[in-house]
Amino acid sequence: MKTGRALRLFDDTGLDAGVRRSLYVAILAITLGQVCFTITGGPALTGFIRQLGGGDFAVSLLSAVPVIGSLVQMPASFLVERFRSRRGCMLAFGVVQRAVWLGVALVPYVVPGQIAYARVWATLSFVALSGCAAAFVNVSFFSLMGDLVPMRLRGRYFATRSSIATCTGVAAGLLSGLLLDWLPGYAGYTVVFTLCAVFGVADICCFFFVPWPPMQVQEKREGFAEMLGQVLRNKPYMRLVLFAVMWYFPVRMSGPFFSVYMLGTLRMTYLQISILSTTCASVSTVLTIGAWGRLMDRYGVRPVIVFCMAVACGLPLSWNWTRPGSLWLIPITEAVSGAVWATIDMGFQNLYLFQSPQKNRTMYVAVYAVFTQLIGNAVAFVLGGALVERVMPRVESWGSLFGMTMTRYNGIFLLSMFARVLVLVLFLRLLQDEGSSSVAAMLRGVAQDTAQGVSRRVRAFRVLRARRRAVAAAKRGGTLP
Repeated sequence: MKTGRALRLFDDTGLDAGVRRSLYVAILAITLGQVCFTITGGPALTGFIRQLGGGDFAVSLLSAVPVIGSLVQMPASFLVERFRSRRGCMLAFGVVQRAVWLGVALVPYVVPGQIAYARVWATLSFVALSGCAAAFVNVSFFSLMGDLVPMRLRGRYFATRSSIATCTGVAAGLLSGLLLDWLPGYAGYTVVFTLCAVFGVADICCFFFVPWPPMQVQEKREGFAEMLGQVLRNKPYMRLVLFAVMWYFPVRMSGPFFSVYMLGTLRMTYLQISILSTTCASVSTVLTIGAWGRLMDRYGVRPVIVFCMAVACGLPLSWNWTRPGSLWLIPITEAVSGAVWATIDMGFQNLYLFQSPQKNRTMYVAVYAVFTQLIGNAVAFVLGGALVERVMPRVESWGSLFGMTMTRYNGIFLLSMFARVLVLVLFLRLLQDEGSSSVAAMLRGVAQDTAQGVSRRVRAFRVLRARRRAVAAAKRGGTLP
C-alpha cells in the first residue's frame, strides 16, 4: 500500500496517522473559516453599522459586544469539563456562531428602519449571540489543539496554519471589497455576510471528520469554584494573563477606528482598503510567519514576541502622517503590521496553551479569554469610543502637530502608542517563558546566521565564477577540462 503523501505542510515525522490527519483537517478548517473571520474583522461590519446610522460609539460597541460574550467562557469550560463533551459543544455552538451572520445579512430587510437605531441594535444583538456561542467553540477548540499538537511542532505548525489562513484572507478581503464597491446600498453587505455564514459553517463541519482524543479522566468531579481556584492560584499563568491584558488594552483602545479613519477621513473605497491594507498585511504575514515560527522553536516564544511588540509600539504614529490623496505609508505600515501582529497573537496562543496543564485545560483557556477579552478588549473598546466622542474632539483645535493634521482619530492613535510603550517599559518582567533566550541572544543568533548565509552565497558565487572562467579559457585554448 502506498504511504507517501504528495503534500507535506509541516514536519509530521513520527506522528500517529490519526493525529496527522486531524492536524491537516484543522488546517483545512481554518482555510475555510478565514473567509468568515476576514469579513467580520474587516471594514465591512464598520461600514454596515455606519450605513445603518450608527456613530463612533456604536462602532466601538460593535467591537466590544462579541468579547463581552467571553464571560460565558468560564461556565462553558466548566460544562465541558464536567460532561466531557468538548466535541458536541464545539460542533453545536460552532454552527450557531457562524449561521448567525445570515441574520445580520437580513437585518435591513426584516427590521423596520422607522424605529431609531432598531437596525443597529438588532445587528449588535446578533453579534452578541455569535460571541456567546464562540465561548463554547473556543474552549473546546483550544483544548483539542493543546492535546493534538506536539510540543516540538508548536511554532512551525501554528505558523503554517496561519500562513495558509492568511492566503485565504487575502482572497476573501479582495472579493468582499469588490462586492461592497460594486453592489450599491445594502445588497453588497447581504451578499458578503451570507458568504461569511456559509464558509463559517463549512469550517465547523470539518471537525465532524476529526477523531477527537478523549479528555483526561478526573479522579473526582470538581466544582466550578474549585476548578477556577486552581487556575487563579497558578501564579506564573496569572502573570501571563495580567501582562496580556495590559498589552492588549491600549492596542484595542484604538483598534476600531483605523477602518473608520480609512473610510471617513482618508475617503478610501473598500477595494483600496482591501489592497493597501488587508492584502499588504496578509502577504507580509505569509512571507514572515514561517520564519517567526522557526525562531520560536529555536529561541523560545518570549524573545520573538517582545521584539515584535517593540516594533508594534511605533505603528500608530505612521497613521498620523497619512492624508487623503497621499496613501503611500499605508502599505508600508500594514506590511510591518502583518509581520508582527500575527506573530504576537501566535506567541500568546502558544504561551497560554502550553503553560496550562492538561487537567482542566479548558478552564485555563477560559480564564485567559475572559480577562483578555473582557478587560483587554471590551473595556478598551468602550473607553476608546467614549474618548473619541467626548475627549478627542479637543485635539482637532491643535490644527497640526509636527506635520500631522490632528483629528479625533489621530489623538486616539497617539494615546495608544504612548500607552503601549509604557506597558513594555513597566511590566515586561511579568512575561515569562521557561527555557527561552533573551532578545539580545536571538538577535545575535539571527545576525550570525545571516552573516554565515551571505558568506556561503558569496563563496558559492566565486566558485561558480572561477569555473566559468576556466571553461572559457579552455575553449579559447582549444581544450576542455
